[in-house]
Amino acid sequence: DGAPWQFFATIGMTPSVLRRENRGMAAIEQVLKYHRELVPGDLVVVRTRLLDISNKTIRFHHSMENVETGEEAATAELLGVHIDCDTRKSCPFPEMVRAAGRRLLAVAS
Repeated sequence: DGAPWQFFATIGMTPSVLRRENRGMAAIEQVLKYHRELVPGDLVVVRTRLLDISNKTIRFHHSMENVETGEEAATAELLGVHIDCDTRKSCPFPEMVRAAGRRLLAVAS
């Protein structure tokens, strides 16, 4: 649950920025796949890869791995939209966020 927020912070959408600008994010599509069982106490790492960022939407992929075994436990592909919390409508990402996303995409290709 916390992985998207950690990822958003890496591209400049920290909780404090979102609160200050009265902005938020809404998931509009999620595809979850469970591959291996995890039990309480298992150590996991979530790796996130940006797939696309547009004016108002962002698509990214999470891979959750068991730290001890290296096995992939689950994956998620999400599509999120940036919203104005007053109007409850989509709004453009700040340019600094889109630029940070473009840099991530350039490094990945």
